[in-house]
Amino acid sequence: MAFEITVGYAAGFIALALFIVQIWCPTILTFILAACLRDKETAATWSVAARSMLSSHWPFMLRSESSSRYNVRTSVYLASISYPTITIITAAAGVVTPLGLYDAVMTSQKLETPKFAYAPDHTSFGLATGPRLNHTFTRICGTILPMTCPGETDVSVIEASGLISGNGSYPFGLKSRVSDDVIDIFSSGTKGAHTTVSNSFDIEWRQLTWYRDPRGTDGIVYDNGTVRSVGRFQQIDSSILRNEYKVVEGLVVDAKDGGLGFRNHTIPSDLPLGGEWSEDLLFIEPQSACVNTNLTLEFTITTEAPSSKNKTVGSMAGIKDLVLVDRGGFCELNHTYPQFDLNRDNAQTDPQLRTRAYKAAWLSNAYIALIYNITNSAANPNYTGSWAYMTSSMNKRFPLSTSEDFDKLNRLSISRTMGAWLSQTDIGNPELFPNPEKISSTNFSSINVVCEGAGGGDIANYSNIYTGCFQMRGVPSRIDGGYEGTLEAGSRWSSPIHTCATSIKASIKTIRFKSTGPNLDLSSLKVLEITPKQYSSPDKYPIWGIESTDHWLRDVIPIWGIISKSYENHPLIKSLKQPSIYLPGFYSLLNGLKSDSMGVNLPSAQFPSAVLQAVGTGQTVLINTVSDYSGGASLSMLQRWRELSKSPETAGQIINLIWTDIATSAVAGSKGVLGHRNEEKEQIKIKVYPVTRKVKYNMAFAVPGLVLAVIALLVTVIAGVLACFKGGRVRDVHKALRQSSTGRLITVLIGGQGESDLRMGSKEWSLRNGGREVDLSGLVPLMVEKVQEQRQVDDGTGFVYNGYGGGQGYQGYSAVSSVATTTASTTPDPQWTGQGQGQVQGQAQGLQWVVYQGEPYLYYPQQQQQGR
Repeated sequence: MAFEITVGYAAGFIALALFIVQIWCPTILTFILAACLRDKETAATWSVAARSMLSSHWPFMLRSESSSRYNVRTSVYLASISYPTITIITAAAGVVTPLGLYDAVMTSQKLETPKFAYAPDHTSFGLATGPRLNHTFTRICGTILPMTCPGETDVSVIEASGLISGNGSYPFGLKSRVSDDVIDIFSSGTKGAHTTVSNSFDIEWRQLTWYRDPRGTDGIVYDNGTVRSVGRFQQIDSSILRNEYKVVEGLVVDAKDGGLGFRNHTIPSDLPLGGEWSEDLLFIEPQSACVNTNLTLEFTITTEAPSSKNKTVGSMAGIKDLVLVDRGGFCELNHTYPQFDLNRDNAQTDPQLRTRAYKAAWLSNAYIALIYNITNSAANPNYTGSWAYMTSSMNKRFPLSTSEDFDKLNRLSISRTMGAWLSQTDIGNPELFPNPEKISSTNFSSINVVCEGAGGGDIANYSNIYTGCFQMRGVPSRIDGGYEGTLEAGSRWSSPIHTCATSIKASIKTIRFKSTGPNLDLSSLKVLEITPKQYSSPDKYPIWGIESTDHWLRDVIPIWGIISKSYENHPLIKSLKQPSIYLPGFYSLLNGLKSDSMGVNLPSAQFPSAVLQAVGTGQTVLINTVSDYSGGASLSMLQRWRELSKSPETAGQIINLIWTDIATSAVAGSKGVLGHRNEEKEQIKIKVYPVTRKVKYNMAFAVPGLVLAVIALLVTVIAGVLACFKGGRVRDVHKALRQSSTGRLITVLIGGQGESDLRMGSKEWSLRNGGREVDLSGLVPLMVEKVQEQRQVDDGTGFVYNGYGGGQGYQGYSAVSSVATTTASTTPDPQWTGQGQGQVQGQAQGLQWVVYQGEPYLYYPQQQQQGR
């Protein structure tokens, strides 16, 4: 992961750079200052230089006496070392504290009502979703003979002769188009209600085409021979391994648990950073329950050459010792036939999926036990009742056909055929299957009728819900403790066997969305959460309507939807006021997914069962129509199915996810915030929490700053206490500054009496003593005069004395205004005559000074004599 430079890190780096410069420049400038200082400087110069030198880091680096702790009073030492300590902490705080700053994109708590705009999907799903054009919803009723569909006005006269024959007459012809009256009824619950919830006729096939009925010998033709709209299916893409919520053209896909939400996607168009909001959507999802048969298939991988007892795939890996292991499925099978009431009146509230799966598992195990002659049934004339004997025990192994190869076993299998893993050709082989009671595939087929509960001969109404029953052979797992990613010769593998029941539920769910900007693209829309809609009371439940007919399921596909209260008691509708419903129908091979034509265009009634049929087609899964979901072509899929198929509690999720992945390519929603196909004049008012950009702070980086704040507070408190109880004032600071000024101390100690002292004001001292030159080249400081202007004095004897005005005396002598220099004598020249004869007035440091013409002069014997 690349290191990301945040605002805080940038500020921290800048602070670090400034700190380095802040340390480096004064240190180097002090170095330059030291190079510029001469041994002889004025007292004021030494004071200023001392301030800079002692406040730099050089005393610490060079271990000078100003940084020493020896013979220093403790309080003073502690106060002095607090300066660099606080400097270091301040530097750390200046660098670290800004690191906690970061630019955060946050959701505001202030609601807005922005405008929404259509967000196109530029992925394969958007590109493969065809235009709607002028396609209409169509359906055809009647399997053997065409008949008038419920709610339609066509006239058909049917003279039935049993279940599969009869005659019909159609004096005004037949039409396939679903009437507006039917559409209005099953759209009434959401149409014009300013809701984002879709309805039955807001669901559309992704791919539509035209179909024309061929004119048969009976002369029956729909729509007077014109074309009608029909759906078709072709898989677009697969994202079954993406364990997440996703959005594609027309759908919200729950790839975590399974299910589809229908929405024509729109996003806020006037929020620069996007926003968060929630919408209620129609959701269709599979509900599955699985039961472990407590039987497993076990085999050993071998590299031996093919023989009658093992099967190899090429020369890489084969299987041997393929057996069925009793893990309680035979020896602990309940001897009482599982009687339970599939109360169809309660099917909409409790479909009893686990009960259905259990009964299917019980029957499957019982039939297999009869095939192996493990026990007997009551039909066996040799015994007075069933379960007269039991030849199996826990972990007992039973041989299986060796016609299966490793490639077929090393994958997931979901089949509607119970006992599909048994070789039907070998059931009559007495060496493998004694089968004294002649159990056949017909017996296993009857299990589906018992489990599913509804067939083509049942009435098409709300009570006969669609249920698909399957037997799942899980992905084999190693049982010898080895690594499952390696197909080692001699390794032992085991596959669990589950029986599952699945129904399709329609409900309303609340989806929390987030858009990441104003870009009108579906990639900027994310799903944060999907939850069942919460209702404040049962009175708020939606009213679901399901066609209530007297026709058989094989003749009529019942239409369902959310209806308004005005249709609650309609004679052709069964209304249910509840959070969800299970969709009606039955399992029929005629209703599967087809790539050429689905026959009609009624996706909400067609696709749920058609997709589920694709799930239960065994290992090939409708080859050339949908993807291979067995895991045989994908190692990652194989591994995921292996984990999920180990337990019956998670095995059902496999069915749900496969159904969701196939259905994603089949249908799309056409309704959203802007109404059906974005045709509403006024959009639905959606409250959105806009996303805003804010500066946030990570308090972990505030520790140095907090420490510095505590120190600052402590120092302030100490200063306050000293000011209150020890008389600390600003004048004390003035006093300490005068006492520690280097130039002042020198002028006080070796200057003239009365010329400099520690009480003299800074301005006064600077005027009177700041210009006095101090020589520090020796072991002790020396005071040297500094002159300001040169004068020439002629004593009348031929010597010219160079004089410099502004001089000051040594050691308290009176100041003089000019100086004469000579090497002729250390005393005044005796030839000096005139208005003011020079007189020796005193001597200081080996130098003499006189008064000449009323002005005092100092003599410097060492200076060069100037003469004519």
